[in-house]
Amino acid sequence: MTVDEIEKPAGAWCVNCAKGAGCGIYETRPQSCRTFSCAWLRHPQLPHNLRPDLTRVVLAFDNNATRLVASCDPAHPMAWRKEPIYGHLKRWAESSWASGGQVVVMAGPRLWAITPDEPIELGEMDPGARFAIVRRLDGGWEAKVQPAA
Repeated sequence: MTVDEIEKPAGAWCVNCAKGAGCGIYETRPQSCRTFSCAWLRHPQLPHNLRPDLTRVVLAFDNNATRLVASCDPAHPMAWRKEPIYGHLKRWAESSWASGGQVVVMAGPRLWAITPDEPIELGEMDPGARFAIVRRLDGGWEAKVQPAA
């Protein structure tokens, strides 16, 4: 995830993270780090096997809870394709699609949208870019990306 206060880009380890030990600036960490809580911590009903340290994927909902974002560990960019995480992402896409919900995967600068049928690679996107997934006449899916303004 991006942490603007310390210029940490998305898809990269924080320079303050001591692997295996945790945050090196925990007492003085930025406010965005203090307020962030992943879906696994916020929703105790999620299964144990979705813990981020087991899946290498951090799940978080956007501010209005319409988009589930799965952020992969930079050392494991395709971890989202493995079970059990992939099955859960598909089920969330299936259950939220009709109401306008989205499931998005971030692996470094690359993004995928998970549709009820298949993942759609969006490629590398600027943070301000927007996208829409539309059904093609042949029944498949297509991504329409609008660059950042």
